[in-house]
Amino acid sequence: MSTSGPFDLSTRRVIYDVNVYLDVAEQLGPAFAWESLPPLTSVRSHPHLGAQFALSIAREAHFAGPLPLELWTSTHITDLLLRKLSSILAWKRDDAEWFTQEMLDEAYRSKGAELSVHIARQSPPLDHEDGLVFATAVAAHADYLVTSDKDFTPVDQRNGVYVMTPHDWACYVQNWRDQARRSGPPS
Repeated sequence: MSTSGPFDLSTRRVIYDVNVYLDVAEQLGPAFAWESLPPLTSVRSHPHLGAQFALSIAREAHFAGPLPLELWTSTHITDLLLRKLSSILAWKRDDAEWFTQEMLDEAYRSKGAELSVHIARQSPPLDHEDGLVFATAVAAHADYLVTSDKDFTPVDQRNGVYVMTPHDWACYVQNWRDQARRSGPPS
């Protein structure tokens, strides 16, 4: 559990690996609009849209019940996103910069932040790039790291950080929200 703000134990913190943002960018293209993201209630019937659901959750800045959600990132993640949008997806520089800035703005809007992380953690067994993403999660005191990278074991827990795929993350949040609507947080 995170210790955001003055030790607010109810806030949840999440880190999205660059591949989550790239999946959305590839699916929706440079014409990305927040309004085009699907509602979380349809997550179970559309597992291939896990990254879009993840961004939708971040946009709401809400975990479940009264629990807020903060999106955190790092200069490593945002720099890598900008480079890969241009090099892998062949986006124009202006489009790549706009999308990257939108993702960064979401982090700040949710009361998260962009950290500067330069020393990889868990590397090895993770490669250096993944180690920097994991180091971001540790430095942010994140509860969750969402990634489609197969080098991270899905629904793994490392140093207090739960590692999940975008689809598993979206289902997890939806389950918490369903339970909170019925009676309270799941045990």
